[in-house]
Amino acid sequence: MKDVLKDFVKKLLAEKHYSEEVQNILNLILNDKMFFPEIKSIIDKSSSDKIEIKKELANVVYDYIELCLEDGLVTKEEFTTVKKMRLFFDIEEGDSYKFGLKARIEQLLTIELDKMYADKVVNEEEALTKVELQALFGLCYEDFYEIDKKIAQKAINNGAKMKDLGTYFDV
Repeated sequence: MKDVLKDFVKKLLAEKHYSEEVQNILNLILNDKMFFPEIKSIIDKSSSDKIEIKKELANVVYDYIELCLEDGLVTKEEFTTVKKMRLFFDIEEGDSYKFGLKARIEQLLTIELDKMYADKVVNEEEALTKVELQALFGLCYEDFYEIDKKIAQKAINNGAKMKDLGTYFDV
């Protein structure tokens, strides 16, 4: 996974423009030095707005999640990597909404939940995946529920039964 993460970081650095601080943090990953004290030091020494740096780092996490979701599965190793990134980047539950990233989260979750609801039944494995998705995106239950409700309603409108989707809400 380290190689996948490093390849991903190389791709990001080549394709996207980040602040100097975020570039320095991404270079820590490339050099196997992604440790909280080093990352915190870069952020603390910066004259830039700390919230903007964290917002950029949150986008890096979502870029990585998007890459992980491309094959339809998030492996345990990828999930662990995302958790470490959120921890080391000091991104807490709810921060992404504060950073104005709600639309991006909804877009990514919509893709995944649409796939899950396509056959109009959520099996046990998919139900567990929903829980993992909530954690992966750093959402509180209420925020995840609101997104899930929209997608589930669409599936119900297309003939699914609520009891088969592993969710409940007032219609």
